[in-house]
Amino acid sequence: MTYKNWDKVRDNRLHVYLNQHELDTFLEAMRLRDLDQKSTAARTMLIEQAQAIIVDSRKHRPAQTKTQTVKYQLPSGFFTVLTKM
Repeated sequence: MTYKNWDKVRDNRLHVYLNQHELDTFLEAMRLRDLDQKSTAARTMLIEQAQAIIVDSRKHRPAQTKTQTVKYQLPSGFFTVLTKM
């Protein structure tokens, strides 16, 4: 079984999606963190961005209110009760 360094294979895939400013920032962050392989740095960056998005969406998510409608039929007619859950 041969060992293949997949980090070197996937190095250039992320750079297609970055503009020049984002690429410069990414390379500077790699230099500051002492990461040698670009795909390891890209993986770390994507995980951190995904976690930031998840945390941000949980913080700003509106309260989950569900309006429940209950219809009652009485001999005198119908009426509707709205309850918030």
